[in-house]
Amino acid sequence: MTRTETAKNYVNTWECDENDHLNVQSYFGHFDAADAHFRAITGLHEALLGPRSQRHVRYMRELRVGEILNVISYRASDAPYPLTIAHELYETGTGELSATALDVYFPSHHPEIVDAFTAGTDPRAMPRGLPVTLPDLATDEAQLLARGGEVSHRGLVLPGDCGADGRITERQMVGRFSDAAGHAWEQAGLTRAWLQENGCGRVAVELRLSMRAAPKAGDLIHVVTQVVELGRTTFVLRHGVFDSHTKALVATGEVVSLVMDLTARKAVRLPDDRLALLSAKLEATKG
Repeated sequence: MTRTETAKNYVNTWECDENDHLNVQSYFGHFDAADAHFRAITGLHEALLGPRSQRHVRYMRELRVGEILNVISYRASDAPYPLTIAHELYETGTGELSATALDVYFPSHHPEIVDAFTAGTDPRAMPRGLPVTLPDLATDEAQLLARGGEVSHRGLVLPGDCGADGRITERQMVGRFSDAAGHAWEQAGLTRAWLQENGCGRVAVELRLSMRAAPKAGDLIHVVTQVVELGRTTFVLRHGVFDSHTKALVATGEVVSLVMDLTARKAVRLPDDRLALLSAKLEATKG
C-alpha cells in the first residue's frame, strides 16, 4: 500500500493573514491542487465519485512565509465514511505534518482503486474537536437567529471567487468563514481591541466544510453564526451560509477556534469574563 505525492508548493506572503501564518483558505487551495492531481493519477473523476460531501481539515502546525510544502494523498481504507480521500500536508524542510484533510464522498457505487493508492489513515487526521458524524443542522435562517445566531457576513460572489464552472470554490467559501469570524468573535466578546491589548490572535485548529449548493458569480450570500461548543481553551463556531434571495442554506462550516498568544505562539486559556460571554451565546443556541 502506497501513498502518492500530489502537490509541491511554497508559502507566499499573499497567502498569509494578520497572524503571520498561512491562512485557513490557503490550506484549502493547496488541498484542492493535491485533489486534482490525485484524481488525474487515479482516474477518480466526479462522474465516478459524485460531488464531495464534506472536507474535514485539521491544522496542526503553523506554516510561515517562505516555507516549502508537499502533500501526500491516498484513499483512506479505514475512515468512518463510505469513501474518503486523505491528504497530508508536510513542511518539506522538517518533514513535520502541518495539516490534514479528509475528503468525504457518498458515491452510488464504490469505484475501484488499485491497492497502490490505498492506505491506513494517519490517526492525527481523524476528527478530534468535531464529531465524526455531521449533526442534524437547522436549515431555516429564522430558527438559527431565534437560537442565538447572528449575521456575521454579507457579501457578493465575484467572478474571481469562482472556478471554471462559474460557481464559488470551496476555498473561497472558507474565505467567507474567515470574513465572518471577525464579526462572530466581536459579537461573542472576543473583540479586536481585547485581542490587541493582550497580544493575541484568532486561530482555527479544525474545520469541516459541507457544501449543499455552490452559488454562482453575482449571487448574494450571507452567513449566520452560532457558538455551539465551549471548552476552557477552545470553542466551536457553526456558520450557516444562505442565499440572500432564496433564503436557502447553501453551505455549513464548523470551526474549532482558540485564542493564540502571538509571541509564545501557544493557545491561551480563556479568562472567566470571556468564558461567561461565550457561555451566554452557547445557552442561547439551546433556546
